[in-house]
Amino acid sequence: MLPTSTRLANATDYKDLPAWLWLVLPVAYYLFVYGCAMVLEEPSYRQYFIGEMCITEILTVLLMLVAVVTGCLILRDLHALGERLLLVWVALGTLGCLYFGGEEASWGQWYLRWSTPEAWQALNDQQETNLHNLAGLGFLMDQLPRALLTLGALIGGIAAPVYMKLRNRQFSPQRYWYWIWPTAITLPTAVIAVFLARMDRRIGDVLDTVWPSYDMRTGELKELFLAYFLMLYLLSFRVRLRQLRAAV
Repeated sequence: MLPTSTRLANATDYKDLPAWLWLVLPVAYYLFVYGCAMVLEEPSYRQYFIGEMCITEILTVLLMLVAVVTGCLILRDLHALGERLLLVWVALGTLGCLYFGGEEASWGQWYLRWSTPEAWQALNDQQETNLHNLAGLGFLMDQLPRALLTLGALIGGIAAPVYMKLRNRQFSPQRYWYWIWPTAITLPTAVIAVFLARMDRRIGDVLDTVWPSYDMRTGELKELFLAYFLMLYLLSFRVRLRQLRAAV
């Protein structure tokens, strides 16, 4: 078990991430993307928001890069504190972020511009050097991880903090659950990822038409906010763990 400190005996004693990071930035980017869909014609929207080198895809990779670096720093602190159980948990999460970001970037292909080997082209549906487009393995390497991450955002990022708030309860920092469960700062991003990222379809239903007239590729937008959710989780863990380490 992690060491304890009387100065940090309750969850409210810890300072979490600033609001501009967990509230302002994700909401602003969400409104920015949908605002652009309202005012831009398809060629302009496609130039900036659709494709492997679009703004959303690049941001997703950058978010996962920050998450991986943060996870490594957490592992260093947990090792120094002699905490093995949480070290395994964070190591798994960090590897997941590495896989997420690596697959989004086709492990660097879209940035370094190498050609996909012919043998791999025959196996990959999109002729890219990644695993989630492998023929016959799409569910295992793509749909399943995305579904599990969405479920994690729904339960850990939305249901748990809402339940704890309604019941006026808090996890004790002396318990593992306090460190394993996301804090409430992930709620806005989780709501966008789970419910709002693909609002183009719902807006079309309300207007009784197809809106917009082109495909916004909001699946990529959902992936961006799932990545943001993971990054916030690890950043929050890191910030609070540093406070505990300084106190003890």
